[in-house]
Amino acid sequence: MIQNYNLPDCLTSNTFEGVEFILPTSDLWDLYYAYAKIQIRQSAGGPVVHEFHPGNGSLIITQPHTITIPPQKIDIRPGTYFWDLRIRFVDHRTKTFIGGKWTILPIITRI
Repeated sequence: MIQNYNLPDCLTSNTFEGVEFILPTSDLWDLYYAYAKIQIRQSAGGPVVHEFHPGNGSLIITQPHTITIPPQKIDIRPGTYFWDLRIRFVDHRTKTFIGGKWTILPIITRI
């Protein structure tokens, strides 16, 4: 079963402070050679609005069971979005451990 977790609200065009996920060790799923990604969508099956993945440094896999979204600027239009973390392991098993909602808030002051 997927664990529900709502990411902390973030102001559009601001720095998201990041979040760290420690996967349950009882699953004994090792992240060595695994690939992980998080996609942000307005609705399930809708177009991808934003993606976190290791290829661009927006998602970091730390062995053996930690995945981190480091602090980074978020340029997503204000609204409520859905997300989940999907992992493909070296033996081609896939698992979605966690997901939820993410609210991006509008900014008032422009610089």
